[in-house]
Amino acid sequence: MQRLGVWLAGLRAVRLDGRHGMATFSVIWLGQVVSMVGSGLTEFGLGVWVFQRTGAATDYALIALCISLPQVLVAPLAGTIVDRADRRRVMLLADCGAALSTLVVAALAWGGQLQTWHVYATVLATSTCAALQYPAYAALMARLVPTRHLGRANGMVEMAWSGSLIVAPLLAAALISWVSLPGLLLVDLATFGVGVATLMLARIPGGARPEPVQAASHHRAGLMAELREGWGFIAERPGLRGLLVFSTLVSLSAGTFNALFAPMILSTESASVLGGLASAGGCGMLAGGLLLTAWGGPRRRLLGACGASILLGLAMVTIGWHPTWIVLALAVGLYFGTLPFVNGCEQTIWQAATPDGLQGRVLSVRRAVEHGAAMLAYLAAGPLADRVLEPLLASSGTLASSVGVWIGTGPGRGIGLLLVVMGLLAVATALAAVRSRRLRSLEDAGETSASRVGSPVPQPECVVQLNASLS
Repeated sequence: MQRLGVWLAGLRAVRLDGRHGMATFSVIWLGQVVSMVGSGLTEFGLGVWVFQRTGAATDYALIALCISLPQVLVAPLAGTIVDRADRRRVMLLADCGAALSTLVVAALAWGGQLQTWHVYATVLATSTCAALQYPAYAALMARLVPTRHLGRANGMVEMAWSGSLIVAPLLAAALISWVSLPGLLLVDLATFGVGVATLMLARIPGGARPEPVQAASHHRAGLMAELREGWGFIAERPGLRGLLVFSTLVSLSAGTFNALFAPMILSTESASVLGGLASAGGCGMLAGGLLLTAWGGPRRRLLGACGASILLGLAMVTIGWHPTWIVLALAVGLYFGTLPFVNGCEQTIWQAATPDGLQGRVLSVRRAVEHGAAMLAYLAAGPLADRVLEPLLASSGTLASSVGVWIGTGPGRGIGLLLVVMGLLAVATALAAVRSRRLRSLEDAGETSASRVGSPVPQPECVVQLNASLS
């Protein structure tokens, strides 16, 4: 009876610990929701400002390039820092740095001195801060949230992002005409304050500093040795290597969409139409995030990610085809609705596969590779559309009498053709992944739970007592 009492007490403590962690994560998440909406205002406003000023898809795509460049160059180093430092303090530092950058560009806009290169520099600075914040946020989530609830927590994150996609474009379109670009940037600064306040108020059980991983290279290891360990962790696991290849190719397709969707619409329509379509996408993403949060995702995370990627590719094909506006809005909603499942299912696998002391490095390596693929899309998509495909599908272009019969001719149709091709690439990638034995056996092989380097992730004291009572 005594052993049973100890076991029940330990089980109750585990449940309370999980609830406390989920509640703490929810407080931090709420602040990040507000901050994401503010960042969405700035991203939308600056993007419209650049395209209306230059009228070139290449200039617009350079913004997306500036967003991804720090994710490739800075993220691996940021992951190493995250695995050494207090993760809450890292997030606070990143928020303050992004707020300072926004303040500078707001002052330039207010004084009428804002230039295109100022926008690029500001985006580089804020994206560098985001590269530092992302691994800290993801690693802190994995520390706070019990493994069985990681799918739902990642669904909450995707839902927050989708909510910003709904609110930010509509709010930004209204604010630009009401308080102009400087006022919109000041609203973003206020939302940074909310994110900082919730981070400071959140109570994190056991602190936000990571648990050390007892691997040989960690004894007096230097910064570069720890940085290489994130790559080594993935390289030693064939299933994770295959998963990284799959997500990289999907990111290449999605990067093309991110770089060219707005220029395709703005080439023939106003910013209000773009805002309406972006909000339709946000509604789809919100629905996907809500479903993932309530459901927790499929048991076979890999099949969930592959199935969602197939739908994502088909939505890109439909959007590039540019059907009626109703069908276009539905396709945009479907595209964004699949993103929570693609990102959430993959993220859950990575978080469950990685020990606490390596979360920052491994997740940053994954993010760096994916953003590298997106960056390649940003570099190539704009010039390819402006200099090759748009002239080919002009009213008197070379492809006007062939491909133009199917997808139309005129402004934006060259971009549409590129979206169709990249959508088909996403579908082919997902189908190949489904047929891959290595990827299908990833979860069965236990790479997402058992094959971890070093010592296991330290367990709460209540779990230790519970295990001791059963031995």
